[in-house]
Amino acid sequence: MMKRSIAGVLVCFVLFAWKADNDPTAERKKLLNMVGAMLEQKHYLTPVINDAFSREVWNTYINAIDIRKCIFLQADIDQLKAYQNYLDNEMHGDSLKFFPEITQLYAKRYEETAVIYQQLLSKPFTFSKKDSIGMEVTGFPKDQSERVNRWRNYLKRITLEKMIELQENNPGKKDAQLEQMAREIILKQHERMLARFRSFNEDKLFTGYVNVITHYVDPHSDYFPPLDKKAFDQSMANRFFGIGAQLKDVDGTVTIAGVDAGSPSWKSGQLAVNDQIVKVGQGTDGAMTDVVGMGLSDVVQLIRGDKGTTVRIGCRKTDGRLITVPLVREEIKPEETLARSAVIWKDGKKTGYIYLPVFYDDFTHADGAHCADDVAKEVTKLKAENVNSIIIDLRNNGGGSLTQVIKMLGLFIGKGPVVQVRMGPDQGQVLKSDQPEALYSGPLTVMVNELSASASEIFAAAIQDYGRGIIIGSTTFGKGTVQTTIPFTEEKYGAVKLTIQKFYRINGGSTQLKGVIPDIVLPDLYETLKIREGDKPSALGWDRISEADYKAKENKQVPVLAADPVFKVIADNNTWLETYLDKTSAGMPLPEYKAEFLKRRKIAKQNETIQQLEAGKKMDVRPVAKASGVSYEKWLERIAADIYIDQALKVAH
Repeated sequence: MMKRSIAGVLVCFVLFAWKADNDPTAERKKLLNMVGAMLEQKHYLTPVINDAFSREVWNTYINAIDIRKCIFLQADIDQLKAYQNYLDNEMHGDSLKFFPEITQLYAKRYEETAVIYQQLLSKPFTFSKKDSIGMEVTGFPKDQSERVNRWRNYLKRITLEKMIELQENNPGKKDAQLEQMAREIILKQHERMLARFRSFNEDKLFTGYVNVITHYVDPHSDYFPPLDKKAFDQSMANRFFGIGAQLKDVDGTVTIAGVDAGSPSWKSGQLAVNDQIVKVGQGTDGAMTDVVGMGLSDVVQLIRGDKGTTVRIGCRKTDGRLITVPLVREEIKPEETLARSAVIWKDGKKTGYIYLPVFYDDFTHADGAHCADDVAKEVTKLKAENVNSIIIDLRNNGGGSLTQVIKMLGLFIGKGPVVQVRMGPDQGQVLKSDQPEALYSGPLTVMVNELSASASEIFAAAIQDYGRGIIIGSTTFGKGTVQTTIPFTEEKYGAVKLTIQKFYRINGGSTQLKGVIPDIVLPDLYETLKIREGDKPSALGWDRISEADYKAKENKQVPVLAADPVFKVIADNNTWLETYLDKTSAGMPLPEYKAEFLKRRKIAKQNETIQQLEAGKKMDVRPVAKASGVSYEKWLERIAADIYIDQALKVAH
């Protein structure tokens, strides 16, 4: 059994005091040493970093960067085996050797594979009924010939799939024309990936390597370099400073999708929809960074910064002109990520609906965004509307602040225990809401799905354990762990986010792996994606502890909903997709694969539309007092057609 230790929630962990070193290898060595010490001393599991740990990380990293086993050769793997038992030495202070060698070798092999796919995609593929199409491969190619053959099989498969997609919108095209169009599209996609890889500096690649190490310990422990740490803090606080432009990736180029009214972009009068961002510069002068081929999130990080600072946007206008626009960053408040509410009318009754996308919490600003306060405001608005019941929608809410979920539970439960946490054996604590009485004590329905995680599961579990309301949807994600972010002493090294606790329901059970099983289960489209906590190999296990001292409501009534044929279709589609994934992974003759892929496309299209109510059956959704805006109106339209909200409304009634 691994030894476990208590970790503070907000601590600054001092490991080394040393002078700055311009040698990147030396700095990476020290960073790796610090991350290793953090894991061994502060992580919930206090893992032992030894040769066994080293071998697992070695294997995990190689498979992570060459998941299809078509870049490295077996000879490369044999060469890299010299480091199988060495990575733990590096984390304890020895010279950094594995990362420089595998990075150099990977770059060399990647460039070689670029030549392979370019040559293969330059000529038409011949499809034969004797071809076998499959996705699974075992082992690395023993030589160049086998590697080329793997690329050929892979490219033939995705070319066939792209041809089928193109045929739907180009019914008059012949197979030869569709095949050429498909190859051209796939070549562009791979060239964009190559350009993005070439744009990575070694620091970014090293960050990926360190995160493979932290994720091997558990899926939710991360290393954040300074820019990533800043972005994480901003996402938690729901506060950032930028230019107020909505961006999207269009064929590898970051393009403006919209401009927020009143924002720096809008006030400049120079940026417009479909302008392409090609360079970003910091300050009023100096060199600018070329961002062509760079990932969308990386460009966003360059554009965001501190309030009142200047960022220069180099963009290509739709008429081809290149201009540079200096903008002063301002605070941007993304309304779509804040709590919001509406009123749904049906049969003369009014039901309040509250949507919460994340449990946000601005740790550094008392006057910042705190989701429990915002939800309280929405509840107060709905009570003023005299609603008969309230629906809380936590679908796709991945969690957030533990403090905020405890406060939010107090709005509906009042004073009492709501969750338990444990830092190690015999080191448990019952966390309680200190709200004297509930703000709302009427009928309550909570919506969840596979992507409802962590704080969402704490909320749903407490409501269920108290018998306070009805949980409806699909079994939740299954994340029953608590993380804290610990900065390194020197800001240039960023921070680590470590799992330091597990949380438990007040009934003693953990939500880890098992999640929260709703009172009313509805199938949804995420079920075949294998995205829950239990699908992650490094996830912590399930256990239980003693229940807390609480009193549940007796005789909770769970309504029985009339069977809806739409959900039968979704369940049947999920069953078929499970079988499809198993069959295509194993391989099948080309005609059969084509027929199966066509059916999958048909099901995918059906799934896109089946979740929306027909025009004559849409709900009557109305705004609450003083709520307005284009984005809010569009949000109301989406609510009105949502089949899952329609089911929750039946529960509420």
